Amino acid sequence: MGNQYLNFFFPGTSLYNEKKRESLRIIEKKEEKVREMNDLLKRDIEPQMEKLRKVNFFLQNCIENLG
Repeated sequence: MGNQYLNFFFPGTSLYNEKKRESLRIIEKKEEKVREMNDLLKRDIEPQMEKLRKVNFFLQNCIENLG
């Protein structure tokens, strides 16, 4: 009964509520994508970057020792 009362006296509230639910679904989907991307970063990209940093450090030391 409460929803009918609001819809009668405040037309558009059901449209507002539907848009709100739709927006919340979109936000949840986007948050899931962000979680997936963060997992990818932690699992694949960060370890590779650490390896490259070590190689870079090694090569810099080699260059310094040659010069």
